[in-house]
Amino acid sequence: MTSFSAERQAEPKVNAARESYGHVKDDLHKLKDDAVGAASATVQAAKQKAMQGVDSATEYAQQANDYAMDAYESACEYVRERPATAMLIAVGVGAVLSRILLPTRR
Repeated sequence: MTSFSAERQAEPKVNAARESYGHVKDDLHKLKDDAVGAASATVQAAKQKAMQGVDSATEYAQQANDYAMDAYESACEYVRERPATAMLIAVGVGAVLSRILLPTRR
């Protein structure tokens, strides 16, 4: 009789423990869902920032390319209009660079 009585006394505690377990389990599921939602939002924001960075870098690269093409076209036009002056400038720049970059012979 005592084992039956002990089981009867333990039954409400077991039921309460099961109920608490169910609440904890539900809370953990909610916490997991909230964490997944927050992580998804963070990943989405990071993706958006990365795409903005790519767009900005692409725009700057295009601007640099346009600037370089304009400079190239301007230089070509200058050489066509003034070939002798361009040749003298090239020789002068070459002479200065050779003095700077080549070791001096003594």
